[in-house]
Amino acid sequence: MFGALLVASLMSPIVMKAAAADVIKEPEWGPVEEVESYTVGPGIKYTKYIYPDKPVILWFTEIDLTNPYNKIEQAQSRDAVPDVQRWDLPTFYKQNSRPGHNVKVAWNHDFFSYDMGVCIGINISNGEFAWRRDFARSLLAITKDKKAEIFAHTGFTTRVVADNGLSLDISCYNSDATNGFTGNCILLNRMNSITLKDAGKYIKLKPQGEWIVNGDPTPCRVEAVSDEPIQSTKTEYVLYLRGDAIDAYNQHPLSVGDVVRVEQTVAGTKWGTAPKNILNAFHGYPSLVHDGVFHDGEYNNFENGREYEKSAHVLAGISKDKTKLYMLINEMSVQSSAIDCIELCSWMVNRGAWDIVNFDSGGSAAIAVDGEMLNLPGRGSVRPVEDAMLAVSLAPESNKVARIAFSKSAINTSVIAIAPLRMMAFNEYDEVLDKDLKGCSFSCEPAALGTVDAEGYFHSGAEGMSGKIIAEKDGLRAEIPVTTIAVDNVVPKYESVIVDKNHTPLIELIGKTAAADFALSPIAFSWEVENPDVCRVEDGMIYAGQNGTTVVTGRFGDVAVSVNVTVENSDKPVLVTDFTNDSDFERALSGVSNLSVSTAALPEGWNSGASWSFDITNGRLATIDLTFNKTLFGLPESLSFDLDDKDGVVKKVHFFYVDALGKQEMRNVDLVDLNTAFADETMEYYRYPLKLTTMRFTLDTKKRGETRTIALRNMATHYSAESGVETVVADKPSALGIALRGETVEVRYDSQCSEKARLSMFSATGQMIAAHDVVLQAGTNTLDIDAKSAGTGIYFVVLQSPSVRAVGKCVIR
Repeated sequence: MFGALLVASLMSPIVMKAAAADVIKEPEWGPVEEVESYTVGPGIKYTKYIYPDKPVILWFTEIDLTNPYNKIEQAQSRDAVPDVQRWDLPTFYKQNSRPGHNVKVAWNHDFFSYDMGVCIGINISNGEFAWRRDFARSLLAITKDKKAEIFAHTGFTTRVVADNGLSLDISCYNSDATNGFTGNCILLNRMNSITLKDAGKYIKLKPQGEWIVNGDPTPCRVEAVSDEPIQSTKTEYVLYLRGDAIDAYNQHPLSVGDVVRVEQTVAGTKWGTAPKNILNAFHGYPSLVHDGVFHDGEYNNFENGREYEKSAHVLAGISKDKTKLYMLINEMSVQSSAIDCIELCSWMVNRGAWDIVNFDSGGSAAIAVDGEMLNLPGRGSVRPVEDAMLAVSLAPESNKVARIAFSKSAINTSVIAIAPLRMMAFNEYDEVLDKDLKGCSFSCEPAALGTVDAEGYFHSGAEGMSGKIIAEKDGLRAEIPVTTIAVDNVVPKYESVIVDKNHTPLIELIGKTAAADFALSPIAFSWEVENPDVCRVEDGMIYAGQNGTTVVTGRFGDVAVSVNVTVENSDKPVLVTDFTNDSDFERALSGVSNLSVSTAALPEGWNSGASWSFDITNGRLATIDLTFNKTLFGLPESLSFDLDDKDGVVKKVHFFYVDALGKQEMRNVDLVDLNTAFADETMEYYRYPLKLTTMRFTLDTKKRGETRTIALRNMATHYSAESGVETVVADKPSALGIALRGETVEVRYDSQCSEKARLSMFSATGQMIAAHDVVLQAGTNTLDIDAKSAGTGIYFVVLQSPSVRAVGKCVIR
């Protein structure tokens, strides 16, 4: 029944690699989970990956340029040059979508100047230069017949010619916001946003054909000629002349009705091939990979070694046959490590990229699908940007379901697992009609692979094998390959746990093999409790009852696993020592002598405790250590004591303790309220019980010269229940309301008071996904958890405050 197991997470599909150059190896990021993978439009496939060990989150998009219903476009913010305000990426998405021209994916593109309101390099939008025609480390070009090329130019020949012998070299297109016009012959096209007012010659042009670069010239009819400013529009362009350009024009003047031709050709290349009929082109900054290998002199000649800068990046690659475009972006956040360009390029090459260029990075790096930003901005809030690359669907509108599919390409999981499935519906153009299709029937082949229940949860069987899940609805059918890989043995991660009514841990299980250990989900097991008065188990979570000990046993077929559970509840402080009995601890002195103890000479109002009198003998360090080696009751959140220090001799107090894993910790005592906290975001249930080892007093050596006295009493541990914490059952109406909004988990809770709380989310195997300190207000509270780093699976959301502990379940499909 058991065998070897190789599994990245609860539901991790197998990711196949494309052929790649042997010299560039796959980065070693550990196992990968394919979170979702599906088409978002004709020939446009989107995939999200998570590498949990790194950790890193990637969004990868493949565009098949041979599909006649898609298009890649370069878009300027507001379709304007310059634009100092700039759109954010979701706005690019929405403003460029219209019937028959629907944006499916958008990426931030070029580096830009804030003040100038322009991109730094050459960019071509539907055959028209946006601004510069000179600077570009590299260009990613998409041709009219939808072939992709990456090359570096030696220059562009851009000029206006006429049959009367006129030939004027265009020095620039449009203008930036701060420096004015560049050169003496400027073509102001549909993107111009500058009000024209300078002295010179103005020629209004009406384009008579399509715009293209490195193809046939574009004919334009002369509509007006004036020495007074003429303003350009979206359909009527203006050729502005000054200086020697006017002199050249005067030798071959134009009249209304004349036709001129605008030539835009590549003068030459430094490397690569400049294709004919460039429709859209993107400044690539350094070429990182060329012809399947790192591009020497380019990738290693960035800016001050920026090729190795850890950041968020947008990278664009093309296939060897020039028919596929690959777009990759990584997130830079607490959930996803910053990565350098070299590692990301290595990843792309191993998925088919033959040439790769670098777009913008850092806080500007962004991707939007369905108009929604997917990545968390790398340096703060969503940053408005100057231009974007758009993957557009040109397909006619169709709401007829043509096929159904699973939301990922494959499932690779362990035996004895449970996880939700998500079905999707698509039209004939591979556009998404329903992201969460309901009403499908499921079957597994072979039957021993597992079962799918009425809620769409896949329950893997007890034997490792390969097979498939089949989904059917309204005569349509979809299949997904499944591999379930067995384990040698199943054991609890922690054989003994201690809980109380304020801590509801998930039972963590390990599937063991000779090669490695892997987390399994306890939800798949049926749980029995030896003494149900002590606790109960629901969905693999332990809910404490009365104080005591018991054994809980989980069963899955012939597999059984047991955990010893101790419940220690306390609704009041528990005394550790009142300092009157020296048998509670051992005392060690350093730099201190003549210590005497009295339980009679106590501060006024004290009826318990002890007074210590002593002399400080050392001028460098003086300490008094109390060694306890005492196991503290339950799951205390803090430890306190009373101190009377009328002489101000105590400088610091520290507590030292060892947790259940043998890890030693030190906590500083706040000498104002004499309290030290044990519980923080890292203090998980499995670290209890705690053993108090030492209490150290560090004394002020400046107080030497006379006998000093301090008094101590009532060291006690404190618990959440002292504030009246109640356990809220997950399925109670008053518990958490949980909804999934895109990649955000929305949590709603009705609070009776205003207070601080902690909101956490855990996977079904016990991994913490997120934890946030929040402030609850009296009334309805809506709280958000970023779930970008969460793959498909079942999750638990926990809200804990001084007055409530609520648990809810969240399903991410």
